[in-house]
Amino acid sequence: MEFEVKLAVDVPETMEQILADPVIARAMAEPLREIPMETTYYDTPEGSLSAKLWTLRRRMEGGSPVVTLKTPADVPDCRNEWETPEDDVLSAIPALISLGAPAELQEVKAVRPVCGAAFVRRAVLLNLEGCAAELALDRGRLFRGDREAPIQELELELKGGDPAAMLALGEQLCRDYGLRPEPKSKFYRASRL
Repeated sequence: MEFEVKLAVDVPETMEQILADPVIARAMAEPLREIPMETTYYDTPEGSLSAKLWTLRRRMEGGSPVVTLKTPADVPDCRNEWETPEDDVLSAIPALISLGAPAELQEVKAVRPVCGAAFVRRAVLLNLEGCAAELALDRGRLFRGDREAPIQELELELKGGDPAAMLALGEQLCRDYGLRPEPKSKFYRASRL
């Protein structure tokens, strides 16, 4: 299950200011990683995955392929998520099901690319009071066909523990740096281009 806070960053320099913030610097549990990301989102030719609010993607993370399925969860602000290191989306389906993805995914026999994203992620694990969370700063572009839009956002993703400190940090970053909640996923925004 994925639980994250996504915040829009309007000014590029703000990302550097956030990384230099004393609260963030003290919480860093590892060195900052920089990972190039190239994502393609897929759906069936008839759009059956989107109709169920499912997201199927293949992402190259620093040159390594990962296929992911996300579905709505019964818990507010969360999504179910399964990932497998596979290059081909259709070949990844049995592995995703074996990890717990819905069995009806096996009905998918053909997919087509819908849209995508290309960005650089700067990420670091934070040790916060009562939880661990990943801070990710993404900067790049969303695209669909020949249309594109820039993205610049911050994500806080819960990795373990009670999310209270992560949520409080998100609120503090909004106040201190003029960030604003970004309720729509990259897929949603790219698919609407």
